[in-house]
Amino acid sequence: MRILLTFYKNFSVVSITVSLICCVLVLASGSPYFTVMAFWMKFFSNAGLLGYVHLFRDDQFAFFANLGYSQKQLYLQFLAIDFLIWIVLNGITLMLR
Repeated sequence: MRILLTFYKNFSVVSITVSLICCVLVLASGSPYFTVMAFWMKFFSNAGLLGYVHLFRDDQFAFFANLGYSQKQLYLQFLAIDFLIWIVLNGITLMLR
């Protein structure tokens, strides 16, 4: 888990910022149904972020490969952690609404 958090911390600021923007948009809309649109916004921003990582930050994968983690494992675990954080933030947002 510590290795995964090392990978995640490189992109956590961008990812959590997008999650917070989605939450603000849900609050501003006043409709819980806007969560679906926020989900797709989060989905496409994660796809763009992973594309950036894959194309421009591929030099760091040698470190993780030496520890036994493939790119696919890192991507899937990154998405799992990121969407878990988004779900928690979104749940708090919907309770505040």
